[in-house]
Amino acid sequence: MMNNDYKSEARKRWGNADAYREYEQKTKNYTKEKWIEANDDLMAIFAEFAACKENGVSADSAEAQSLVAKLQTHITVNYYTCIDEILAGVGQMYVADERFKKNINKFGEGTAEFASEAIEKALAKADSENMLSCSYLGRNIDEGLCCDIQMISN
Repeated sequence: MMNNDYKSEARKRWGNADAYREYEQKTKNYTKEKWIEANDDLMAIFAEFAACKENGVSADSAEAQSLVAKLQTHITVNYYTCIDEILAGVGQMYVADERFKKNINKFGEGTAEFASEAIEKALAKADSENMLSCSYLGRNIDEGLCCDIQMISN
């Protein structure tokens, strides 16, 4: 459950976004127990990122990339549809907003940066694969449109 200050800030920043409306709709009937479960599961993913970092795993490793997918799925299932563009913003926010950074780094110094970098690597790889698919199709179309087509068709 979000505290009132964060809730007010989120509403001001993203209140007109489809994802925010979806978040409100999806979470409006959450019980205290459901909030605790969703948030604990999210924190467990960050603990896994911390373990990867601690074990010297690189941000572009299969293990770290699997955690990015797990994070994106968790956000989608519990809060709002976390498309790649939103995930990119979330990853940047993990390091740009000191509140997020401090909370994530409770699992180990540098965990927020590691998770952010893993997200960046995953999205770069996805963009590269989408562009390869577009090139393979032999179509001369705009990069953004190509990526939109790939997301729709999957």
